[in-house]
Amino acid sequence: MVESLRLELPEEVYQSIEALQSAEWLETFGDGSYASGTYAGLNTRKYHGVFNISRRAPVERIVLLSRLEETVFDPTTGESYPLFSNQFPGITTPEGYKLLRKAGKEWGPFFEYQIGDFTLVKRILALKETKSLAISYQLIGPSDKSLELKLRPFVSGRDIHSLSKSNKFINGTVEAYHDHLILSTYDGLPKCRISAKDIVFDETDKGWYLNFTYLEEKARGFEAQEDLYTPGVSTLSITTGQTIYITIDECNKELLNSEDREKSWHREVDRRRQLLSSYEHAPATIQQLALSADQFLVSRTGKHHTIIAGYHWFADWGRDTMIALPGLCLVNKEYAKAKAILETFSDFIYKGMLPNRFPDQGDEPEYNTVDAALWYVVAVYQYWKKSKDTESLSRTFYPAIQSIREAYLNGTAYNIHADKDHLMFAGSTGVQLTWMDAKIGDWVVTPRIGKPVEINALWYNCHKILTEMALIVGNTKDAITYNEYADGISKSFKAKFNNPVNGTLYDVINETTNDAAVRPNMLLALSLPFPILSVEEGKQVLNVVEEQLLTNRGLRSLSPLHLDYKKEYRGDILSRDGAYHQGTVWAWLLGPYYDACLYIRGEEGKAQVLKHFHKVLQHVCEAGIGSYSEIFDGSAPHKANGCISQAWSVSELLRVYKRLEDDVF
Repeated sequence: MVESLRLELPEEVYQSIEALQSAEWLETFGDGSYASGTYAGLNTRKYHGVFNISRRAPVERIVLLSRLEETVFDPTTGESYPLFSNQFPGITTPEGYKLLRKAGKEWGPFFEYQIGDFTLVKRILALKETKSLAISYQLIGPSDKSLELKLRPFVSGRDIHSLSKSNKFINGTVEAYHDHLILSTYDGLPKCRISAKDIVFDETDKGWYLNFTYLEEKARGFEAQEDLYTPGVSTLSITTGQTIYITIDECNKELLNSEDREKSWHREVDRRRQLLSSYEHAPATIQQLALSADQFLVSRTGKHHTIIAGYHWFADWGRDTMIALPGLCLVNKEYAKAKAILETFSDFIYKGMLPNRFPDQGDEPEYNTVDAALWYVVAVYQYWKKSKDTESLSRTFYPAIQSIREAYLNGTAYNIHADKDHLMFAGSTGVQLTWMDAKIGDWVVTPRIGKPVEINALWYNCHKILTEMALIVGNTKDAITYNEYADGISKSFKAKFNNPVNGTLYDVINETTNDAAVRPNMLLALSLPFPILSVEEGKQVLNVVEEQLLTNRGLRSLSPLHLDYKKEYRGDILSRDGAYHQGTVWAWLLGPYYDACLYIRGEEGKAQVLKHFHKVLQHVCEAGIGSYSEIFDGSAPHKANGCISQAWSVSELLRVYKRLEDDVF
């Protein structure tokens, strides 16, 4: 039996529009489609929407239904109670958020509104089996009393990265029936259907509403005003003690009656309950992270499976997928999903490289990354260690890893090659190849051309893993070759990366200079399955990381003592990308940090990790409620930024939790 997974927003949040609009909810459909908004009932991002669908899973996402504004009408008193808010230039209206008494996350987002003597409880679930969004409304209060629930849809029909403006081309028609409405946007786009029992539609009040203002887009330096079209208002009746269900989907799905809608709701709850079978006694924060983990696992058009890197705007990235896979799949023994994802990326290996990302538009993946393929090696190894799937290892993965090694050894794109000292060189002007990949026009913010420290730690692990795999498949000769090459990497690494000034590791070395910037990349020398440094050699590295990089939300990407340090991630795209890896805190790095602690300090490190872990989990109740953000400001109070729900942030916390499960709480 799953223990209570309910997370509630703090009491002081409810009367503050600023606080409520900074708390966001997210529901996903398993193919890149999603619904999202704020607990204030207004949209602050162009990415918010009630029904955002993927036309070519998991990309090419469009906003079909931007808003569904709810107003409760009491026919006895004639009073209307709007439950929503909107931001227009210079004004927030109406103030529906003031009726909110409780909100947070259970199986999905929930909202409790006080309406006179009544409480209206609203819950939201994305139903994966039907790719539809379900909303339930429960009325609590004096017996035998009926209220009217008025729903005003705002349609859009635009790409999630764009904004719509009033125009004469929108269709905007509604086909109204007794149990559903069919809404149109533009010719050639899917139609959106709202289904509910005894729904009554009135189109007399239709047209364009102008200048919805999205404050997060404004803060990010983007265009922030949008016009939306409403085709009218629909009305439902709800009686005290009753729960009604509505669903929103595409018209090509089977139309469900009210009883089937309720059954679908409960089947989705049961599905999510099964997801928590490995977390039955975990705290609510961990259970919510486990539910969040499921949101990243998606199907790609065709036979392939993959991982969305983050919501709202990322697609699937090779590096992120490989780092996130253990915490999203392996800790739950979801070996079939892990295998399917690894097989997907095996199909896309090109010149030894894995795709950096699959673009939102177009079919061709981008291959500008040196580390994605090396992270693939680590992910395959972790998959085999958990699953013992020797057949897939021998048939698919071992040959794939051999091909990666050979391509990197002999040289591939972007001057990626093994040097005479066995170390991996990567980089060419104008290209960003490591995870520190911010680029604005021709400006590569952190180029790192040369021999990056984490790339060579991964390169060493590639050979140690190949050594073990060669023995598994019965090839002793290859095992000896791989192990000898690993020894060569280790010898050169220790001779060349050691920084005698502070006892840490250089971030990048090359023929002319050694970059002594204190960055978290050196942790990979301690945290991977085969640490390249001994415990004694790694002590000072860990000490300096803690002194200069560690926070309660993640690790800074650059020491505050460095001249290029940026304490905040904000402003226009130039300012933000200029700070992305120049001090900004990254949550995913907590995984390598915790692994390094356990490796270097043993039992003492475990106690230290447990203490820090409690503080980190506080963020699950902030920003994207129930999930974990991508990045944070480098300086206190470490404001959340970037994506509200990031795959490798969530996965690394779950992976570490499972590693420490018996001792965590």
